[in-house]
Amino acid sequence: MVVGFGGWRDFKFLFAGKNLRHESRIYAVDDNGQLLSYGDAGTPGNVSSPVVVGFGGWKDFKFLFAGKNLAGENRIYAVDKDGQLLSYRDAGTPGNVSSPAVVGLGGWLQFKFLFAGQNLAGENRIYAVDQNGQLLSYGDNGNPGNVSSPAVVGFGGWLQFKFLFAGKNAAGENRIYAVVDQA
Repeated sequence: MVVGFGGWRDFKFLFAGKNLRHESRIYAVDDNGQLLSYGDAGTPGNVSSPVVVGFGGWKDFKFLFAGKNLAGENRIYAVDKDGQLLSYRDAGTPGNVSSPAVVGLGGWLQFKFLFAGQNLAGENRIYAVDQNGQLLSYGDNGNPGNVSSPAVVGFGGWLQFKFLFAGKNAAGENRIYAVVDQA
């Protein structure tokens, strides 16, 4: 089903998440570095006009994705040029994205993949693939500089993938999906 009719390839980042009002959103970063928020009503061609929730600087991040901290609060995570992991809140109104909280103090630029998901116990996690090909799992308790030490949950081979992301299957089970890079 086509829900947006054009221009989506122009975005540097495009990802799904929820704002603080628990509304499902599609987030995008435009050519001006603004963070845009769209709604999808579930019918063809229905995607809403964008709401600018972040006014600039969003193109400068290496990673940008949505997730939840350990308290279950919806977050937008970003890695800045200094390798810090930042956490933002989106209250759901224009220009409302909070100032960032630095939840990871450095070293986040080294990862090939960085994304949020849940483990089989239903705990909110931040997953990363390090330079050794290990899959790491972190917790964010919501306080500045708080991200936990990593737990190694996959011992190797994770660098071979072109895509790696978290989701749920039709039975509602938390999963990590991967596509092998055949290059």
